[in-house]
Amino acid sequence: MVCDTTQFPFYDMHFDTVTMLACSNHISLSKRDWVLQEARRFLKDEGQLIITMINPVVGVVVHAIRRRYDLDQLEQGMGEEEENRLWEKEVERLLAVNGFLIIESVPFVFGLNNLYIAQKDAK
Repeated sequence: MVCDTTQFPFYDMHFDTVTMLACSNHISLSKRDWVLQEARRFLKDEGQLIITMINPVVGVVVHAIRRRYDLDQLEQGMGEEEENRLWEKEVERLLAVNGFLIIESVPFVFGLNNLYIAQKDAK
């Protein structure tokens, strides 16, 4: 288990692909850029970052319904600087300012989630 995602024990340019599944909104606002820059560091040139993020409107409704039945949500709650959701424009902005080019954005599960495939910008 890795608790600090701002500092991974990986060599530079070591991986072809990094995945961040439904977690970007749970990274503290003050650390999001740092985490993405760390992922960029250990991605090979032209490596890909795959991110999924729930549709923001659906996220609010689903979390509200699950809250009563999901003990993990009751115990942990939302941490400081976490958000219930990230809008598409925010995900796009985060990727762009941290050196990623979006190759494809695909809605899935009837549009309830979005899959972003981004490539490490060679610059």
